[in-house]
Amino acid sequence: MFRASVLGPLYLFIAIACLSMLISSPAWAAAKKNKGPKVPVVESGDYQLTTLNLKRGKKGSQTKPVEIACFGGTGGFVKAKGGKEYFYSFSDLFRDSKKKFRLAKQKRQNALADKWDFKAKRFAKLRKGSPSACSAISDTPSEGDNPNDDGSTQVSFKPYTGTFGPEQARILFDRFCFGGSQAEIDRAVQEGLTATVNRLTTYIAEPAIDAAMEDIACDRFLQSEGSESEEVCNSKDPTDFRMDGFRQAMYYRMVHSENCYFNKLLTFLHDERLAVSTVGLPREKYHLAKEHFKILDKAAQSGDYIQYIRNSNNDGLVAYFNLDLGNNNKFAPNENYAREFWEILTIGPADEDTVPLYSVLDIAQSALAFTGGGWQRIEIELGGEEQARIDNPSYSLLSHADGQKTIFLGTPYAATVDNAEDVLQATLNHPYLARNLARELLQEFLVPHPSRDSIGELARILRENKYNLHAAMKTMMLSEDLYAPANQKTLLKHAWDFLFGFLRSTHYPINHREMDSYFDEIGEQLFISPSIFGWDTDSLNAERYVLERRNVVIHMMRLSSDDLAERNYSLYDELASNLPNSAAQDDALLSRIVNLLGVRINTTQRALLNDYLNYDYNACDRDEEVAEFGCRKCSYSVASSDPTYCDEAIEHYQLRNGIDIHPDGGFETKLQGLIAMLLTSPEYLSK
Repeated sequence: MFRASVLGPLYLFIAIACLSMLISSPAWAAAKKNKGPKVPVVESGDYQLTTLNLKRGKKGSQTKPVEIACFGGTGGFVKAKGGKEYFYSFSDLFRDSKKKFRLAKQKRQNALADKWDFKAKRFAKLRKGSPSACSAISDTPSEGDNPNDDGSTQVSFKPYTGTFGPEQARILFDRFCFGGSQAEIDRAVQEGLTATVNRLTTYIAEPAIDAAMEDIACDRFLQSEGSESEEVCNSKDPTDFRMDGFRQAMYYRMVHSENCYFNKLLTFLHDERLAVSTVGLPREKYHLAKEHFKILDKAAQSGDYIQYIRNSNNDGLVAYFNLDLGNNNKFAPNENYAREFWEILTIGPADEDTVPLYSVLDIAQSALAFTGGGWQRIEIELGGEEQARIDNPSYSLLSHADGQKTIFLGTPYAATVDNAEDVLQATLNHPYLARNLARELLQEFLVPHPSRDSIGELARILRENKYNLHAAMKTMMLSEDLYAPANQKTLLKHAWDFLFGFLRSTHYPINHREMDSYFDEIGEQLFISPSIFGWDTDSLNAERYVLERRNVVIHMMRLSSDDLAERNYSLYDELASNLPNSAAQDDALLSRIVNLLGVRINTTQRALLNDYLNYDYNACDRDEEVAEFGCRKCSYSVASSDPTYCDEAIEHYQLRNGIDIHPDGGFETKLQGLIAMLLTSPEYLSK
């Protein structure tokens, strides 16, 4: 017997949702706090203190003794807080300092950026020197046993030769395809791994999807919806569409297109390579959003990363508008694009030992090579007296800074350049173009902390294939480490993975307008990046968005059977029909949904979820219920003079009715509650 302040089914929903937090998820646990990695609590006997001589001065001519702590073979500092001691590894401190450095740099807070840059370099030295110091005082295997980096994963790119069953197919689709329906998983298992990868990486034309996107971009509605808001846009006017409609059109494509691999790759480029924002984009530049999407789409289809960089140099939205290349001329050079060209689009700011790859002088010289940009106003005749005005990016030799410029000065990659193409060619000769791209591909699709050797191997594959992304992607898709148990549930999902994955897996009838609202709530709307650096997946999975994410799930699951029927959707037909007869129906349904969503549950959780499916929780408001179940009767009266009025929560009793999995069995609400619990579990938030 228990008391509840809400109706019975919702009470158990909340109770088991809380219990589901016990599900193990390394990726989610590592980012549960928005303040950085989870910090272990230690006691004096857990760690050992030693001294590390930290090199200082020019060329390390001086040393300074630094007392460090060794915990589990890893070097770091122990700090006391609130009566407890916490161990901060140098790797975590380095990553946290680099993140704060980039944030300060982004906000142009130079003094703060210098502070965090200094700290990052110091922690990098401590991280590099601590393995030998810790090994000297402990038999515990230390981070020095890994010659690449502490805490990193050595990836094997050997082809996977094990069983390719539903579990492996689900891993492939979750990592590279925004999830997949049961039919897609079954087809993949039937075809086998190699054939499935070849099919997924072969683009197919989808004229119906393209037409639907144009329809939605115009007024946010499909013609088939029969909306009273249906409009007809002028095909001669490239700015005659709604920006929110264009965004929603992209959501429609992500869910309904068969080119799921290419869509996933497109969002990787959108997030990790000069993330764009259409906020504040004036009407005469609206068409630049569609042009930017075409650049991303072509790059995803062709895999040609070099051409993608070249196209980005001429991109009206991100280069000319967001990063001011349209205002970069010899009379007033603007360094914004030159800086982000290297930091985000190509080589990254520093090597793996935090040594800068370019200087402020290099940025200034590169900015001069990028001069010549401007805007050209064009008027388009629409018929009659109507005209459309658009601004296109333009280039003028008259505003280009003449003369030779030197970049990467003082390095083996120094080059004399004149224009943007020269900068691109010089950058292609830099080894960190491949290494930076390889690292981010591995972190997005395979492991959170790849070793240096692993990065080098994938970088080699990129160079050998002339920077074709598909070669690297297929290598990862076919690799044995993608399917290794140790690498499962180690990557955090984007909000796109979270929602697109659910909708693609279940075909649940959420439309593109609702998706736009949901993504606004959970912080990851396409083409509305918070900064040029894209989205912080750790932050999106931290406490700030927990409630918003749960509210989105609850809102989706509130669709009644009648609501679903109006949308031509049946929970029974899509998710509960043709269950195997060899198992109890409740357990068979639970297994199907758990497997479909890729959520692992233990024996205790399975028992709790089975109870949820089979038991009802009813309000104790009748005399016969009091007699049978021993509950305290409460009425719904609001009058305190009523003798049965309860000034506390209404009491409920538990009754096993069993779930009737039948089209007319009324099981839909239970199934929606089950789905909601699984979608809000840490397991579903990782892949």
